[in-house]
Amino acid sequence: MFLYSVQLTLVFWYIVCLVAILYLTVTPELRRRLENKFQTGAQANSYLVEAITGVQTVKSLALEGSMQRKWEENLSGISIRVL
Repeated sequence: MFLYSVQLTLVFWYIVCLVAILYLTVTPELRRRLENKFQTGAQANSYLVEAITGVQTVKSLALEGSMQRKWEENLSGISIRVL
């Protein structure tokens, strides 16, 4: 490629280096955000499963309001972390 066009070869290597630098700098941040989003979703789903399996206790103790409030807080946490 260098024999064909020196200028084109330099442009190619410049773009390759630029992409490599972007990949090395952006990927860790994206992974961190994705892991954070996954953990938040897992926490919300875990809470939902616990609430559903303990629905009889929740009803008998009249905790529907507080359970709903906590569930809505979990959902808003997911929404905030998605954005």
